[in-house]
Order: sequence, then structure tokens, then C-alpha cells
Amino acid sequence: KSRGFPPGPTPFPIIGSFWWMNFRADHGSLKKLAKTYGNICTLWLGHRPMVVLYGFQAVKNGLTTNSEDVSGRLQTYIFNAMADGKGILVSNGLIWKQQRHFGIRTLRKLGMGNKGMERGIQTEARYLVEFFRDKAGMALTQCWGADTMQSLLDSKAEDYSLLQSRTDLEHTLDLQYKQNCTLGPQQFVCEMFPWAAEHLPGPLQKARFSRDFVRSFVRQEIKSHREKGRIDEPEDFIDFYLKHLEKTKNVPNSTFDEDNMVQSVFDLFLGGSETTATTLRWALLYMLAYPDIQ
Repeated sequence: KSRGFPPGPTPFPIIGSFWWMNFRADHGSLKKLAKTYGNICTLWLGHRPMVVLYGFQAVKNGLTTNSEDVSGRLQTYIFNAMADGKGILVSNGLIWKQQRHFGIRTLRKLGMGNKGMERGIQTEARYLVEFFRDKAGMALTQCWGADTMQSLLDSKAEDYSLLQSRTDLEHTLDLQYKQNCTLGPQQFVCEMFPWAAEHLPGPLQKARFSRDFVRSFVRQEIKSHREKGRIDEPEDFIDFYLKHLEKTKNVPNSTFDEDNMVQSVFDLFLGGSETTATTLRWALLYMLAYPDIQ
């Protein structure tokens, strides 16, 4: 409070106050923090303060009454190492505004939010049911959820059998999502001592490997799209981006380049696949537990 921040655990030099939660920012730890210090409290990541909003009302007030105060993106060593300030998810300022605006506008052109998208989802659902039926009750590794998003980003990906052959991509996206969402002791060490992060084995190195794998896949798709030369009649997100890239190549302050295209496609894969897969997994488990709702 003496520094003008909400209450929170006492911070110590270098390590801050995450010691109070055993250096884990999981839901249970944050719930315990809110019970002790209130729904608006402060944690210190090293020398950096982080204000935590816990609970529906606190988050709602933050996003509506004080929207300007919470509209920025958290800048951390790990986020910068993973995305280099590019793309949509963790970028800031002009890059974020231009990439987000283009992404939303293009996805709408491709059918996001209209009945055409619903038909595509229903088609994928039928393929999924047939896939389950063919497996006759065998245990399956989750390798679905990104199909509709992938068909928007890359129109080649309409054949379900082709998508099933890309389980490495699905697995890597799943790993990347889990690494991004898991804040454990090693991640905090990376934030407090970034100079040591390059030499630490473990989650950060795995996240970098998965990032490079997906980036390589996206660059191959971009190369394939360029060779086809169909940007005058775009069919998917990559086509639209290549067309816009050509249109804005001489525009001052344009943030459209291949690195931003790769990261934006990566971000859309990540944001549009894991969240959907998690929702579908929950729905299937719910129907198994309560067959009467089927």
C-alpha cells in the first residue's frame, strides 16, 4: 500500500512475492491469494508489480470501468522469447492493432460468425463421428479440434484423412499451449534471471522446440501458397495475407511482413484449436457421465 498498490504478500529483493504461492500461479494458489488479500491484490515478479483481479465482479469492473488500465499485454521474457513481439496474442501497440484488425476482418471474409461456418463445423463433426465409428471403441489420442481452423488458414486442409496424418502438429500445438499456460518455478527463474534462461533445460526449451516446429510447418505452407500464385483469388487466410503483404509493401509504418504472418497463423492455430478441443472434450465427458442429455 505504501507504493500505491493493492495489498499482497511481502516482496523480497530479487525473488519478489511469488514465494507466497510456492512460485506457482495456478487457480488454487490464486484463489488462496484472493481469500487472504482480497479480490484485487498485488504480486511482485522480481522487481515488477502485477495486480491480480480475482472473481467475476473484479474482472468485469476491470474490463469495463477501468478498461484502459488493463488493455495492454503483459511483457515477459518468456512471451518475448516465444513470439518476438510479433503476431496477435502477445504483441503490443501498432503491431497488435494492425495484425488483430486484419485477422478479424479476414476470418469474417472466410465465414467466421455466419451460417457457412456452422455448416463447416457440422461437416467436421460428421467426419469425427465416422472416425470414432471406424475405430470401434479403441482408445484415441486427442488429434481433433483444429480442423475447422486449419481449413480457414489453409484451404488444402479439407480432407479429414489428411488432417489425421498431421497428429505431430496437433501434439505440438497442445504442448505449446500447455507450456504457455503453465507457470511453474522454472518459468519464474527465467523471468527473474533471463541471462540464465538460455542455459536451463526443461519446459522453456520444449516450448521453443514446439514453436520452431510449428513455424517451420507454417513457412512450408506459405512457400506452397506463393508457388501456386493464387493471391488474386484468395481462398484462405494465408492467401489473403500474401495479397495484403503485396498491397502494403511500400506503406510507411506497415507491420505486415512474413515474420508477422508466420506468428499470426501460429497464434490463430493455438487460440483456435486448444480452446475448442478442451470444450469438446468437456462436452463428450459430460455426455458420457449423463447419457440422458444426449
